[in-house]
Amino acid sequence: MSSFAFPGIAAAAQPAAPRPVTTAECSPVSSGGDQLCSKGSGTVRLVETPGAASFQRLELTLVRELRQAGKVVFRSDEQHQELDLTKANNFTRTAAALVAGDRTCTFDESTVLTGNTVRRQVSNLVCAPTPTGSPMSAAVPSAARSAAPAAAAAALTDYGDYSATNKAPNGLATPIRYGTTGKGTGCTVTTTANPQTAVNSASAGAVICVAAGSYPTTTLTVSKAVTVRASGVVTLKNIVITGSNAVVDGFNVVGGTLGNPNYAIKFSGTGHKITNNLVRGRGITYGIGCEQSAGCGTNVLIAGNTITGVHNFGVYLWGGDRITVEKNNVFDLFQSTDADADDVDAMRAWGTNHIVRNNYFHDINAKKSAGSPHSDCFQTYQAGSSPRLSSNILIENNYCVRVTGQCVILQNDLRNAAELKTYVIRGNVCETYGWQSIEITGVPDVTMDNNYVAGVQTTVLNFANGGGGNRKSTNYKVRNTVLVRGTAGTRYFDGAGTPNNTDNTANRTFVDPKIKTSYDGFISPATQSYGPVRDTDFNRFYRDSVLGAAPSVTNAGSPPNSTGLTTDVDGAPRVQGIPAARIDVGPFELG
Repeated sequence: MSSFAFPGIAAAAQPAAPRPVTTAECSPVSSGGDQLCSKGSGTVRLVETPGAASFQRLELTLVRELRQAGKVVFRSDEQHQELDLTKANNFTRTAAALVAGDRTCTFDESTVLTGNTVRRQVSNLVCAPTPTGSPMSAAVPSAARSAAPAAAAAALTDYGDYSATNKAPNGLATPIRYGTTGKGTGCTVTTTANPQTAVNSASAGAVICVAAGSYPTTTLTVSKAVTVRASGVVTLKNIVITGSNAVVDGFNVVGGTLGNPNYAIKFSGTGHKITNNLVRGRGITYGIGCEQSAGCGTNVLIAGNTITGVHNFGVYLWGGDRITVEKNNVFDLFQSTDADADDVDAMRAWGTNHIVRNNYFHDINAKKSAGSPHSDCFQTYQAGSSPRLSSNILIENNYCVRVTGQCVILQNDLRNAAELKTYVIRGNVCETYGWQSIEITGVPDVTMDNNYVAGVQTTVLNFANGGGGNRKSTNYKVRNTVLVRGTAGTRYFDGAGTPNNTDNTANRTFVDPKIKTSYDGFISPATQSYGPVRDTDFNRFYRDSVLGAAPSVTNAGSPPNSTGLTTDVDGAPRVQGIPAARIDVGPFELG
């Protein structure tokens, strides 16, 4: 067994600045002529935890390549792992799996950190044709690895309705509805056969209605400007969308074996609408997403979908431009095996001019997963292999609650370059349980208006970390925001009051012990299932932000630094009252 190790360096003696690490290792060539190589880069940083021992965190981004006779025949998606090395400095996986097209390879992997190099030993490589069968037929970890809880490998829980309705006391007359039942309606033309046949023969502009039926081994490919809509429950293995102006609505997408396929719904092209689908399957790595190599997409709408029970990620955008992600319900994601381990997040996104609004991200418990994934609502970071730019992103009016990691992570953590820049984060409700609730590392031009950010552990809001080259975040503004700790302490806002913090106005801080109670109930037992909605979410935070954040938040805010904040998190109009009224502090406009 090999391990992550920090030879001769006590945790307390580690430098606060992140240390760069690199890795480039290949397995011996197998008897079949196969070789697996792993390349990556990342950082090791010290996490300070006042009142408890500090610890090291390894953030590593890697790509695997399968080679035959020295030629690359498959390159995996990039993986990003965040590991808190709190106790044992070791990391070993046996019988790990990589689905490489029509072949599946198993291998053993061990890792050791020496100086600034992560050395990954890959051995015992065996490749064979990818098996077919149920979504649960992926490789199972050996007894030497971290086993999943018994309930994690069981069949996914069924619910009568996968939608979630926001019935906030100050919300819209017609409440916000997140997600779907997976039963599209409104079709005028019906096919009772496999939908692919109807799509192939349809002309541009056609509306194709698919009658209820089960096609769990079918990949639906839509490459033209047609609408394909389920009428009743229509089960598909996966959906691939290309071209322009396609609409895919109301399907139940279940995936296959782990990583085959990786995406439940994958798109490229322009003008698509992906709406009201239900994605749930243990073999799914990416619920809805696009790949950088395919150009991702432009002017795409991802709305009203439910994503639950998948292996790693809800929505994953490797790039693209002007993609809107709204009113989706993403919950209860977890790894049932760490054979192809990554983190588990509601959403990751790169690209430009995206809008992420009115989503309900909730109940993502890393302790439910095999292995030790980091689980967040929204994350993006510098890519390990090459620059991947991200700018002008709006994250607005989302609920991110009961998640064991963080609400938002933005990291220029590998290189001294502003590859990520210009974010507006406003009107969100965050209650998460990581070491910090929001972490912004080395990112310029971040504007935060009217959020409610609560955390049970160390830091609520952190702009103080240095990124690649110890680059600091610059020109960040925090206004009209409520910051809440679950326990007494001072670390509400690391980085406040520095020259880089160009505005810090009309914010509120307080302690709410109920966060700790909520956290304890959420993580234990780790085998529990979580439902599509917890109705109290839409009045509890409303109540707490008003009663806890003394002095009063009502009519007490300053004009937001961002423009266009016209509704609160529950859809109520902002600002209310006579013309002289001011915006309320926090994400709720109280009336």
